[in-house]
Amino acid sequence: MKIQPKQAAHFISSELISVSAILIYGPNEGLIREYSKNARKTINDDFNDPFASSNISGEQLKEYPGLLFDEVRSIGLSQSRKLIRVFDISDNVIQAFDYLLEDHHNLKDALVVCEASDLGPRSKLRKLFEQIQTVAAIPCYEDSHQEISVYANRIFREHSIELDKDSMNWLLESLGNDRAHIYSEINKIIAFMGNDKNITIQDIRSLIGDSTEIGLDKVCYAIGDGNLKRLDRALYKLFSDGVSPIQILRAVSRHFLRLQSIIAHKKNKGGISAAVNTLRPPVFFKDKKSFLSQANTWTPNKIEDVIFLLAEAEKGCKSGIVPAKPLCSRALLNAASTGQRLQKV
Repeated sequence: MKIQPKQAAHFISSELISVSAILIYGPNEGLIREYSKNARKTINDDFNDPFASSNISGEQLKEYPGLLFDEVRSIGLSQSRKLIRVFDISDNVIQAFDYLLEDHHNLKDALVVCEASDLGPRSKLRKLFEQIQTVAAIPCYEDSHQEISVYANRIFREHSIELDKDSMNWLLESLGNDRAHIYSEINKIIAFMGNDKNITIQDIRSLIGDSTEIGLDKVCYAIGDGNLKRLDRALYKLFSDGVSPIQILRAVSRHFLRLQSIIAHKKNKGGISAAVNTLRPPVFFKDKKSFLSQANTWTPNKIEDVIFLLAEAEKGCKSGIVPAKPLCSRALLNAASTGQRLQKV
């Protein structure tokens, strides 16, 4: 059966008794891991108990399709329902599930929790789980900003911490929408701050900004300032740290959208300087001078050109036709060259 995203959390917490296997798939790796963990915990709090659970990789199933059937049929040494986690799978293991689900009505003593990456509508594995009523396919799409905000706030509240709105916005803008990454970084902040519950935006930036956010800012400001050498160094560092081209392109797009919103206030009372102070999340105080300079240098037409360029580059990265890193680098270099020309005017 097919489970709608809005029903997924409830289904995992309350309705797993009705199915013998679930397929958790999609582009949101953090959410996949969270749902998988919650599903196994629903069946058995100690889901790592080797007498009640087992793990099978996609590579193992590919080599021996009957392994999953054998594992399900083996006698568990626990009174709890047996758990089998199958991870890193794709359509190349469809034979193992065809074999298993031929007799799906007799699998009530076990739950098979499957984790896969993004599976398209034509995926044989996905179709199999959607069409059989005693198993379920659960998609994990990218979270909205609101969903991520609720998730992050919940983690902080569990430690009796309330973040102000500006700090939370800055944090979410910095971390993106991968739940696993957000969970890791927030716990790093909480551990470092210890008993200090008064966490400021400066604390957050100093703790997590040195890895990704400061690097993204360096790319954004290098492009806006037209500094090609600084861009090259910052981009190399981000790629070396494993930051995805799409994440970089989106960060630069947000930077130019913020510039665009500020330029529109040039003729207002207080001008650009007053408008910058209204931005949320706020411009980091050390970057404010550079941001004001860019707002006075870039024109609305040039900003629109760059935003379109970045959107096309992101579309190309998602297509998979062209390697993402060279495509991202070329787009950012073209944007920075425009900044360089504007600085000379």
